[in-house]
Amino acid sequence: MNFVNRTPPQSVRVSQIASELAPNAIRNVLSVLDRPDIISFAGGIPDPTLFPRERIRHAFANALEDSGSDVLQYGASQGHPDLRQALAEHMAARGVPCGPENILVTTGSQQAIELCTRVFADRELSVLVDSPSYLGALQVFRGLGVPMVEFSDQPPGASSPGMAYVVPDFANPTGYTLSEDQRLALLGRADKEGFVVIEDAAYTELRYRSQRTKSILQLDCERTGAIEGTRTLYCGTLSKTLAPGIRIGWVCASTDLLTLLVRQKENADLLTNPISQAAAARLLGDGFDTHVDRLRDVYSQRLDALLEAIAELFPAEVECRRPDGGMFVWLTLPEHMDTEAIFAKSIQASKVAYVPGREFFSRQNQRHHLRLNFTLNPEPKARDGLKRLADLLHDEFGLSRAVPRSGPGGKA
Repeated sequence: MNFVNRTPPQSVRVSQIASELAPNAIRNVLSVLDRPDIISFAGGIPDPTLFPRERIRHAFANALEDSGSDVLQYGASQGHPDLRQALAEHMAARGVPCGPENILVTTGSQQAIELCTRVFADRELSVLVDSPSYLGALQVFRGLGVPMVEFSDQPPGASSPGMAYVVPDFANPTGYTLSEDQRLALLGRADKEGFVVIEDAAYTELRYRSQRTKSILQLDCERTGAIEGTRTLYCGTLSKTLAPGIRIGWVCASTDLLTLLVRQKENADLLTNPISQAAAARLLGDGFDTHVDRLRDVYSQRLDALLEAIAELFPAEVECRRPDGGMFVWLTLPEHMDTEAIFAKSIQASKVAYVPGREFFSRQNQRHHLRLNFTLNPEPKARDGLKRLADLLHDEFGLSRAVPRSGPGGKA
């Protein structure tokens, strides 16, 4: 039974915010993943065959056996001390000197985004967003009644920005990465207009080429001299590297800003699962970087294979860009096409799933884009799915047959 799209009985009264909250488009798309006949490029899903299962099993067993820490009991809302220390060391190794007092553990980075929004935005304090942007964040903003303003817009008259939300590395859904100059310009604007910057770093570890760009928080620390006094809140996660089911995210920020979030965390769920926290602390200290190196090697090969298949199989009218990392490739079709209508045909006739692009826009006015995930499927399966989708675009929707294009990824 699909509970997501059901409506409450008329005799039940619900809040205006609840009544206006639309179903999650990606969750609806993912509902087809249980069908063995579907090849899915839909979710931001890591390959489960690459989860370090034995290391995870040992980490949880050791956490339970540690007599010095009762991980079956309540704990501090800010997070397990061992995990906060491990995350502080993780951040310091990536150019952000900080201590465990600068870390708040969250139940995934999705909760981190919501906590930040509850503190720094409301109906009078807007959020600045890219267009397109991460659907999960846009739904948080809509669900809390927060007005969204695109960076390219003129400053709003009735609403001042309370925060900016960005995915600076290999953005979801476009794969785009902000340059260091763009990051500094954002911090300069934040200083001038008095808002905070929410840095969603979900994909930062999954870099396949080019040099690492300094995080916004690192740049903020460098210009202020220390993490205290910065206006950036860095939201990290282990979902894309270790396993989503562990449900560990974190916020790294100045203690002044973090204190405001801890209060919201207490109200939200008291604390994140202590067993997962204790296990995550062990996993971060035991071969984490080696494991991530393996992910980068496998996923970069899959990205290359997907882009080569697109260049070989897809009609010339379809455009895409090569990302330097992350999990997604963003495709742009001719403007008259509707990828939601194509999706229905794709599921029924071609047995291929993707995410239509409309939901990633704050105004939801662009229908000719789609997002493909490249991390889940091995290369032969991915190529089969792309061939089916390319044939559908030609046979059912009139796009040209593929013509040879030079270089992976097709048009630049």
